[in-house]
Amino acid sequence: MKKLFILTFVSIAILSLNVKSQTDTTQTTENSSISVNVDFMNRYIWRAIDFGNTPSIQPSFTYSYKNFSIGSWASTSTTGDFAEIDLFASYSIGNFTLLLTDFFYPYDSLTNNNSYFNFKNSSTAHTIEAGIKYVNQKIPVSLGIYSFVYGFDPKPNSTDKYYSTYIELGYSFSLKDVDCEIVGGFTPIESYYAEKFNLVNIGFTAKKNIQITPTFNLPLKASFITNPINENVYFTFGFSL
Repeated sequence: MKKLFILTFVSIAILSLNVKSQTDTTQTTENSSISVNVDFMNRYIWRAIDFGNTPSIQPSFTYSYKNFSIGSWASTSTTGDFAEIDLFASYSIGNFTLLLTDFFYPYDSLTNNNSYFNFKNSSTAHTIEAGIKYVNQKIPVSLGIYSFVYGFDPKPNSTDKYYSTYIELGYSFSLKDVDCEIVGGFTPIESYYAEKFNLVNIGFTAKKNIQITPTFNLPLKASFITNPINENVYFTFGFSL
């Protein structure tokens, strides 16, 4: 797997250097824009939960009109043993953003039926999450509250669902030309994340643009992540195009 990891990242790095500097993945018109991006990560960690110790390719696109945005995000492991495809929508009002996300995991091992068009609450591979995020522009702090409201979120050995809730606090700052963020996440009740109220995520992320040519920068990011309840620690890194 190490050979595959090295080969994948070297190949991608070479391709990225050949990207024409004139290429712009964001197209903007009056009141609207559309962007296309792809992240190449050494592994996929979400809210301090491990989704596979393999390199992942994570494409996304977003269409925005005024304060409203819709788009899709996905993650696929390079070994082909995990995939996730999400749809999302958001609406911003001042410092607040309302979010709705459809997580889809196309694996029979997770659900009874992995059909994308199966939305039956008892067997769907979709998980619908509603959330709200507050970001203060003057003081660089954020607060997000997210809850699963429909779909795949089962309690073990039960027909009931958790309706899992996750709350995250964040603080952003800069050190010279490096953008940094510290986050802390917890679940207030028994949920997918923990058996009871618990701190489940503490992380530090650093982002920096590396100048490759006079007209092309390569965004890099790295994160140190811990999951106190599971006593796990992760280090992720990657770049975006």
